[in-house]
Amino acid sequence: QQQPSAPAAEGYAPELSLDLVDNENFYLVYADVPGLSKADLTIRLSKDRVLTVSGDRKQPVEDGYKQKERKFGPFERKWPLPEDADSDGISAKVFEGVLTITVPKKQPEPVVDDSQDIFIS
Repeated sequence: QQQPSAPAAEGYAPELSLDLVDNENFYLVYADVPGLSKADLTIRLSKDRVLTVSGDRKQPVEDGYKQKERKFGPFERKWPLPEDADSDGISAKVFEGVLTITVPKKQPEPVVDDSQDIFIS
């Protein structure tokens, strides 16, 4: 269980917590990204099949803070794809402050019976 974090200090970068759902045909990755749009986020897949979500939560310019606990700044989170993940069909969307990444699973290769019957004369 994650411990509560200390109040955000100046320059303290936000964390990006992920939820992972393993369905029969795909994985779903959820991340809360309140106040961010798709333009504020970057999702990359490396050659070694590591999915990286990064972004930058900009701090509003305001004076008179008495307390600052929200976290601002750049963030990055990496997730190595499982062996059965199909890297070609990954998609993502942001809706109401939640980033949803869909990672399809590779479909098993059909078993092909390549034997042949021999005609008996």
